[in-house]
Amino acid sequence: MGCDASIHRYEKLDEKPDERKSFFGRLTFGFLSAIIQTGNKRPLEEADLSSLELESTRYLTEKLDNEWQNEMKIMTTRHHILAERSSAYVINLISKDMIHIHQAIANVASLQAPLEILVVFCLLWKLVGWQTFGGVVFSVILIAYQAALGGVFKMFQDKVVRLTDRRLRLIYDVISGIRVLKMNAWEWCFRDLVSGVRRSELSLVYKKGVILAGYLSAYSCYPIVSSFVSLFPVFNGWESAYCSECLRPLWPFSARFQKPVTILFAYEFPCAVSSSNDA
Repeated sequence: MGCDASIHRYEKLDEKPDERKSFFGRLTFGFLSAIIQTGNKRPLEEADLSSLELESTRYLTEKLDNEWQNEMKIMTTRHHILAERSSAYVINLISKDMIHIHQAIANVASLQAPLEILVVFCLLWKLVGWQTFGGVVFSVILIAYQAALGGVFKMFQDKVVRLTDRRLRLIYDVISGIRVLKMNAWEWCFRDLVSGVRRSELSLVYKKGVILAGYLSAYSCYPIVSSFVSLFPVFNGWESAYCSECLRPLWPFSARFQKPVTILFAYEFPCAVSSSNDA
């Protein structure tokens, strides 16, 4: 027993209160200079490190205790509750649902986009004139088109989530019943089943990528195309000096429409609404 106690006895580290308590030492972490110099010469040992102050030790101990209490909650959970939550469900919850919750929080500030679009349209009508009506019509058509694509993207996203959950459940069933599969030589059947679900999932992911590529293309080209559509009648019938005066307010306002018109109505609003409902 005495030998065991000596083996598990922790060595008390040397205290260096002067280096830690000084304001300059806390500001520049000067108390680490001696440790860094020692580490350059030889590998550090436990005796080379100084012990924490009593206040820091108490804070870290309380923090560690809180984290441990959170970890202990799983021990008090009943067995039938754990049995209802498979590994596929937990993985799907972490990898999919948390993304929607993050998007819902990040896009709260985007709810002012409809009011912003209305104000900018009124300013363009006031500063440039009726010639900007073509750009307004183009923007409205693009909003409707992108909103329709956003609905298709949301449908593909829901299908991908269901297929991913199905694939994970199949893999979980295969792993849990691997002995039965080996005894009956069902490996190839389940391999084809999982591969078919995976191919369907990748096909939908590819279609989602095509839609996202369309979003990015519209996002990059909208200011140029909208300005061209708005100034096309101006270039045909007006003087070049007046065209330059019209172009000054039109270009920054078109750039201000870049995100609300191309991406917001098509992707961020549907994701924000759906993630709010799912949460």
